[in-house]
Amino acid sequence: MKKLYLSLLWHQHQPYYKNDSDGRFYMPWVYLHALKDYYEMAAHVEKSGVKAVFNYVPSLLIQLKEYTDFNAADNFLILMRKQTSSLTQEERQLVLNQCCMANFNTMIKPIKRFYELHQKIVASNGNAADFSDAEILDLEVVYILSWCGEYLRQEDTHIKYLLSKGSSFTEEDKIELLKHAADWVSKIVEIHKRLQVNNQAEISCTPFYHPILPLLIDINSAKEVCPDMNMPAFEGSLEDDASWHVREGLNEFESHFGFRPKGMWPAEGSVSQKAAEIFADNGISWIATDEEVLGNSLQINMKDGANRHRLYQKHFQIHNGNKINIFFRDKMLSDLIGFTYSSWNEDDAVNDFMHHLKNIYDSVDFSPHVSVILDGENAWEYYNKNAYNFFTKLYDRLTHTDWLQTQTFSEVISNYDIPEETLHNIKAGSWIMGNFRIWIGHPEKNKAWELLSKTKRSIEKHISNADKAAAEQIYKEYHAAEGSDWFWWYGDDHFSIQADIFDKLFRTHLVNIYRLLKLNVPSELFTPIKAVKNSGVITKPSSYICPKIEGKISNFFEWLGAGEFDLKSDAGSMHAGGDILQHILYGFDDENLYIALKSDFSSIENTVCQIDVSCSDNKKTFEIDLDCKKNTSGDITYAIDHILEASIPLKLFKGAEKIYLEFKLIQNGLVIEKAPLYNAVEINIADDFKEEWIV
Repeated sequence: MKKLYLSLLWHQHQPYYKNDSDGRFYMPWVYLHALKDYYEMAAHVEKSGVKAVFNYVPSLLIQLKEYTDFNAADNFLILMRKQTSSLTQEERQLVLNQCCMANFNTMIKPIKRFYELHQKIVASNGNAADFSDAEILDLEVVYILSWCGEYLRQEDTHIKYLLSKGSSFTEEDKIELLKHAADWVSKIVEIHKRLQVNNQAEISCTPFYHPILPLLIDINSAKEVCPDMNMPAFEGSLEDDASWHVREGLNEFESHFGFRPKGMWPAEGSVSQKAAEIFADNGISWIATDEEVLGNSLQINMKDGANRHRLYQKHFQIHNGNKINIFFRDKMLSDLIGFTYSSWNEDDAVNDFMHHLKNIYDSVDFSPHVSVILDGENAWEYYNKNAYNFFTKLYDRLTHTDWLQTQTFSEVISNYDIPEETLHNIKAGSWIMGNFRIWIGHPEKNKAWELLSKTKRSIEKHISNADKAAAEQIYKEYHAAEGSDWFWWYGDDHFSIQADIFDKLFRTHLVNIYRLLKLNVPSELFTPIKAVKNSGVITKPSSYICPKIEGKISNFFEWLGAGEFDLKSDAGSMHAGGDILQHILYGFDDENLYIALKSDFSSIENTVCQIDVSCSDNKKTFEIDLDCKKNTSGDITYAIDHILEASIPLKLFKGAEKIYLEFKLIQNGLVIEKAPLYNAVEINIADDFKEEWIV
């Protein structure tokens, strides 16, 4: 009987946030995602009966193990464990700054006390000196509660008690919460072992520190798909390091789980022909990447419906007698979950997902295999209730659909209902645009590669002078510096308010190497690579404006005094395709909000630009057909020529002091681009022009 076989892979990964020279964790994101996502995603599977693949990066497993200790040496948790009254003013400010880092709509607003304190943070311009000891203590507790997943909220009695109590927390409340949190972290590996033993999930891993393996093997592989790539001045080869990350990644994984994984998700889905051979030589039976890599490898257009059937077959190679299967994810289905469905009603989202699967099922005359692969942690904070309702409903539908069956990748390998074909060559690429531009090519990224190269040459020249312990630490620091995350945050692709910390951690790994080698540290390692960049606000509004809506800036003065916002500023730890929505000018007068969207729409057809404008208790959605160049009726007036200009009456948001803007491009019913990616442009429409930032 024909079936559609669906494999879900949830990739669990955070950078290596620890500075081994002082033993401290400099950012708490492993700990926070452990509370919110790692246990929770496994619990969804255990409860539902679907099958899934969970991929864990070995360097993440090392960090998780440390967080099972209540006294984990994390800079934030060290402050959290202190009596609030004993915190210095600088420490209070550090606590307050960290406690602002949560999604406003889904994490802050649903917790009444957190929302109250957040409003005061905004009103005080984030000045911790304006907060009492009791307020700082409440903020610490509600912040951790906001990062507790739904399963923790349902199953942990102390967490339920604190949520019920709501405010006026005690130091004892806080310490007990931190103890319970450490206990939950200790259950993460345990629940995944149980899923593997019960054949409900397959657990796989990534090379040790999450490196872009093809670039380590041959940095010029970046030019296979992008021959015009601006390359760093890089000498030597890191191919031995690539093999180390695979080999030692497997060993580290086995030390935590007690078994060796059969498959590996290469960091960022980054593959090449040589990388596949290294995986095969290490006994790996499957790897996975993106459909764009398949298209590049077969030299076909994967968006062409006539070629889509190739995606839903199995693909394999044989190296030195070892067969390795290569799975390719369905980009659209993966991105729908990662970037689109968070703003949908859960029933509509599930129905839409199942509709797309049924279309695939009906489009081929064989049993197709569909791979849905994405980040298993960062997307859910943009869903209501951490996507609890979405996954409950999705997994229920998947288990009760007779033409569909979920399988792990290892099960798919043994499933002979699915046709397979030999893949003769793998074009180097990743799951983002099928290339490596996110990690190389930009001057900042190239500078990091050049520093790696220089440090490698220093190691090779002086390592013989180091004793065994120092040599082991030198190589550990270097391998950690090869992780993909440092290069992710360099350049203009992504924004993080903590980008300076990522930059410093990368350079610290290299600084530590020179100190272990007892060499003078090159001065350039003390100079930031990352250019300072604030959030999306480029220019704040400085006066009222009243531009003529005609689709072009006809004179210099009509938008003078407007604010400008970089719509790509929050393309953070995940990545969605699309580069059309770039910048907006915005401003207002007594009657209207004015928007100028500076984008090139000439490359797209049959597309709607959706503008969502909301305030605390009201939301309006405006749809602009980009093929219709002008509209003067209804609630929105717009014109499209060189740019898109629009005006929206402020009376629709009567009484609001702040409004929030989000933009989406919709083509054939699918969101092809969203900006800002996760947040919103916050505009203070009061007349003092002092507050607007991304929230």
